[in-house]
Amino acid sequence: NESAPASGLSQGSVSMAKRELRRFLRARRLKALLPGLESRGIMGLEDLSRMEPGKLFQLTQQLAEEVGDVFGEGDSNGKRVQAMLHKTLNLTPKAIQEFRDGGPSTTSGTRPMGAVSLLGVREQHLLFLSHCKAEAGTEAALLRTELEGLIEQHVALRHLTFEVPVFLDSEDLTNLETLQEHVRNSHNLVLLLTKCVLVRPWCIVEIVTAVNHGIPVLPVQVMKAGGEFKFPDEEFYTDLPEQLGKGGIRVLKACEISVDDAQEAIKKVFQRISISYSPHRAAAARQP
Repeated sequence: NESAPASGLSQGSVSMAKRELRRFLRARRLKALLPGLESRGIMGLEDLSRMEPGKLFQLTQQLAEEVGDVFGEGDSNGKRVQAMLHKTLNLTPKAIQEFRDGGPSTTSGTRPMGAVSLLGVREQHLLFLSHCKAEAGTEAALLRTELEGLIEQHVALRHLTFEVPVFLDSEDLTNLETLQEHVRNSHNLVLLLTKCVLVRPWCIVEIVTAVNHGIPVLPVQVMKAGGEFKFPDEEFYTDLPEQLGKGGIRVLKACEISVDDAQEAIKKVFQRISISYSPHRAAAARQP
């Protein structure tokens, strides 16, 4: 039975949207994704093309884990999931547009599978490193190097055409508007937790922008002497306006962000369990 029409669409329009989605998935050899998409309320290609970058990437990961064994090769489930993730990289707005325009419709051809970025543009970033430069500039640079190495080694990620896969604002930042644009163009924001990071207005701008656009924020506690991070409590939220000062609040207002917005976004970030990163331990013992 067909699902009930959504968003004011007629039953016939919903049916047509479903048929188009099925044709697209068959052309991309992703037919096994259909149950997972429908269970999430995704009934047509338009639903996919409207998804936020972070949510789209999360969806590909979830679907890969759910149906990886359908397409996978190799002896371990991990390899099968990687194989399926490699295929889900064809689930992009660019691929959808090509399909609708009658262009390339399958994963065969001269271009290797997965050799397109998740949104079909080179300006995207897999990871955005948000950090307090005075406290973790060196550690952020080290982490970026290690993450780029891991991306290069990962079978499902190394062929992505991100021009800057891991964005570090200490080198690339020009202004607040550009900063927010880079955050919006990222699939994940890694927040390096150090002593004062949550009272740095530019870091707060990054956090709020990510939360507002559905981009996953991954809290990572930097383990270093003298830079111990204290997780925010009620006193922190009460004192935040004073900690930011007039200058910090002006920075937020320039981005149309209130102190209340900042507090709410920070609280959402810490609904996720943080992990630790020990940059001053031996490389084999570090946990990026």
